Amino acid sequence: MFGGCTPGCVDDRRILVAAAEEPWAGEAARLLLDGRTLRPLADVAYPRAPGGSAVPLGDGTWLTHDGETVQRWTTP
Repeated sequence: MFGGCTPGCVDDRRILVAAAEEPWAGEAARLLLDGRTLRPLADVAYPRAPGGSAVPLGDGTWLTHDGETVQRWTTP
């Protein structure tokens, strides 16, 4: 299940999701999925943004924020 966060397209080939056993789970795995098959490509680590989801920008990066600081993330 998506762990309380909206999935988003990182680029035309990958989707960023937070997956958990239950939708209300406090912790969720952050995964990059293949956009066509929805199979996991990688487990990505970034801090959970309090009160908000990661925002994929569609160029291979995504943003998180903690109310004061915005961080931009990418995969190597």
